[in-house]
Amino acid sequence: LRLILNACGNHKVAMVLEGGYNLCTMPRSIACCIYTLLAGKQELNLTLSEYEREFVQSMDENERRKFNEWKLFQTQDIINLQQQQNCLKEVHKVIAKVIECHSHFWKCFQ
Repeated sequence: LRLILNACGNHKVAMVLEGGYNLCTMPRSIACCIYTLLAGKQELNLTLSEYEREFVQSMDENERRKFNEWKLFQTQDIINLQQQQNCLKEVHKVIAKVIECHSHFWKCFQ
């Protein structure tokens, strides 16, 4: 996104987020995209770790705490079984909410 923003010069850039397939990593991705748009044009080409460090430095302590909670499931190591179970529970909550919202319109959800 930063490369696109840099390439567009002074032109406007819109960001459209498509539906998520990994609910555990979506918040981090969304937050980084929004930060990039708010930070504006930057000439630095950063690795993911460097970019995240820059992003986190822009936050206050409360925002950092929340961001780190979102990152709970995002790790470079293999996610352990407990984290997978927690993630699956969140997926089931989202699916249940979608069914609840759409059950009035779709007979298969009733």
